[in-house]
Amino acid sequence: DASEDNMCPSFLPLPATPDGGPPSGKHLLLFIAHNKGCQYYLGNYRDDRFFPDHHGRMSWVDNGYFAPEALIDGGGRQIMWAWLIDRRDGDEQSGWTGVYGLPRTLWLGDDGTLRMRPVPELEALRLHERTWRGMVVDEAEGAVDAGPRAGTGHGRERERAGTYPLEGVVGDSCELRLEVDPGTAARCGVRVRACPDGSEQTLLYYDAAAGELVVDTTR
Repeated sequence: DASEDNMCPSFLPLPATPDGGPPSGKHLLLFIAHNKGCQYYLGNYRDDRFFPDHHGRMSWVDNGYFAPEALIDGGGRQIMWAWLIDRRDGDEQSGWTGVYGLPRTLWLGDDGTLRMRPVPELEALRLHERTWRGMVVDEAEGAVDAGPRAGTGHGRERERAGTYPLEGVVGDSCELRLEVDPGTAARCGVRVRACPDGSEQTLLYYDAAAGELVVDTTR
């Protein structure tokens, strides 16, 4: 809209597959608006002009996905990074702020829209795998979780209705792979980076009514 600018542009041909190979014939313009974060235009480049036919945004409500960078690697993949802004106090005094987001490979989907996923090279960083199966989470007070408590194999009463703490999961960086049957739940997902009283947390959940994956970084 009229309030937005076009900064940190990256303009490159878009591959047809996540593994690279020949270009798809489309070009991708990555950029930010300072007030609304990272976004893109997808379209055709001919006669030294760009004709976009699709627009999308990569930031959520906090506009914390920022300042994209991209390259074409030796296999023809387009790989992007972006700056994750934390907006903490004292960053000028400390000399740094935020972190990089995970590198993503970008390609043109069969429906003509942008597709993305973390690059497979990240799998080399995996360790200390933990697995939980058959967990049941509901909203009934006093219910007992069907899933095992980490390290015991026994169910237990929940500390709070509608939650299932994954005990023993520690560290600042975790990869979560979830398969969830929402049943009749309006929303279901996980809370990460949460302090005990909930004053600081990030919500990652599926909104069944909207049919959307939601990242809520309000806290």
